[in-house]
Amino acid sequence: MFLLPAIRTFRCLHAHARALQSGNAKHSHLSAAASAEFCKRLTSLLVFLAIGGIAGWLAGLLLKGGGYGLLVNIVIGVIGSVVGGFAFGLLGLSASGLLGSIITATVGAVLLLLIVGVLKKAA
Repeated sequence: MFLLPAIRTFRCLHAHARALQSGNAKHSHLSAAASAEFCKRLTSLLVFLAIGGIAGWLAGLLLKGGGYGLLVNIVIGVIGSVVGGFAFGLLGLSASGLLGSIITATVGAVLLLLIVGVLKKAA
């Protein structure tokens, strides 16, 4: 779900970078529409990762008093966004916009960390 747009974005980025490197930016295979689509995808990817990072950091603050480091915060937040979306769906709740996405991902990340904590204690 998430990987396909990311792969397309990085392919597009690589092709655009090659065109710029060779000095053929004007002759790049990217049309204006493709360039706009590239920017849209790249922006979406960066926002998605930023929301994951913020959600992971907030979950870490709520449960242990600090974050887990940038990469782990992003991973926790991204997985938390899936868990939060599922949990909100079960409860019949929905959140929209940037703030809603951060709240959903943070709630999911907290649930994820709680589940992991319970599983660690049981093992």
